[in-house]
Amino acid sequence: MFLVGHGTRERSFKERLPTIYYTKITNSRLTAHYAIYTDITERKRRERRLDAIFNHTYQFTGLMEPDGTMIEANDTALRFGGLDREDIVGTPIWKTHWAQTGEDSKQRLREAVERAAEGEFVRYERPIQGGDEDRIIDFSIRPVTDADGQVELLIPEARDITELKRREETLRAAKEEAEEASRLKSAVLANMSHELRTPLTSILGFAEAIDDEASDGAGPVSRFASLIAKSGERLLRTFDNILNLSRLEAEQQNEPAEPVDVAAAARSVADEIQDQAEADDIALRTEVGSATMRTRAPADQVPIVLRHLLSNAITYTEAGGTVWLRVGRAAGDVVVEVEDTGIGMDPDEVPALFEPFRQASEGFGREYEGTGLGLAVVQRAVDRMGGTVDVATEEGEGTCVTVVLPGMEPTNDAPSLGEG
Repeated sequence: MFLVGHGTRERSFKERLPTIYYTKITNSRLTAHYAIYTDITERKRRERRLDAIFNHTYQFTGLMEPDGTMIEANDTALRFGGLDREDIVGTPIWKTHWAQTGEDSKQRLREAVERAAEGEFVRYERPIQGGDEDRIIDFSIRPVTDADGQVELLIPEARDITELKRREETLRAAKEEAEEASRLKSAVLANMSHELRTPLTSILGFAEAIDDEASDGAGPVSRFASLIAKSGERLLRTFDNILNLSRLEAEQQNEPAEPVDVAAAARSVADEIQDQAEADDIALRTEVGSATMRTRAPADQVPIVLRHLLSNAITYTEAGGTVWLRVGRAAGDVVVEVEDTGIGMDPDEVPALFEPFRQASEGFGREYEGTGLGLAVVQRAVDRMGGTVDVATEEGEGTCVTVVLPGMEPTNDAPSLGEG
């Protein structure tokens, strides 16, 4: 408590809100007046800080009675609606300008206030009416309780999420469009599968029949039949590669994963590829052994990977060269290596090999046939099986492609890779 007297500074006095009591003491010699006041400097400082937070946040914030009557709203909320405090103080929140977004919306707001008045924190997305446009807000009502746990105030808050919702809608529309495009592509591919395979099968069959009917087997008829068969087989392989890649990229191969013996698949595929290797004068060596080495994958994926790797190695290996197929174990995983003595390539170009339609030689003057889809299919298939692909190569020194697939239970007689 302070006694006001001469010499009190003007600034200090303004920061003290006085409660003044006047007392007059009269006698023959003295009359005096006293004023008593309380220093509230610290309280005013806290009020200014609170005001700075309340009125300078980017969120809409207010204060309500438990029945929903507005007591206060911050400047952000008032500016958004083009309102003055007099427009909202003493008004139920569902009757304010902001809430005029339809009867259903207002009814839900009233229910939210009732729930908050019972002590529940309420939060949901709702529309809000502004001065010029409507927006979408992340809206909440937080109850404030007294020492006895009774709700004495409600704090409504809102954050403008209109742009976020628009981006979500754009992404959702783009996703639906992509799914529709994928569905259409699948339908086209399924139709192409029938429309291309049927005539190609006929062409290959007639080519074989014509070759069988050729009397000497060395004349032009036999040669033309062989060219027809070779071109038809190449076209069929190209179509199969495109179909496989499209399905893998769209993740539309829904075959369930099951235990697959990689070693058995390797032996089978090596037998299939042997004729191609012999025709190109390539020695195909296998180091697989008789052990069972299993991974979990759709049944057709491991053979697809092996066929592409072996066919690719043979294609890029010159006559007289060698291709090795090895299958073994490393740290419980199943490891497949396909190594060749072929042309190799610049190691810096390896990442591009897994892009569709990329080849070591390209353009009209390319030396080697092929679509450039093989390694792209391998990469997608191995990814789907949870494995990895690594390529080690040097120009003129050959290439070694290593595929690591998650192994299942270890087998006692399964050799480690490189043990033969």
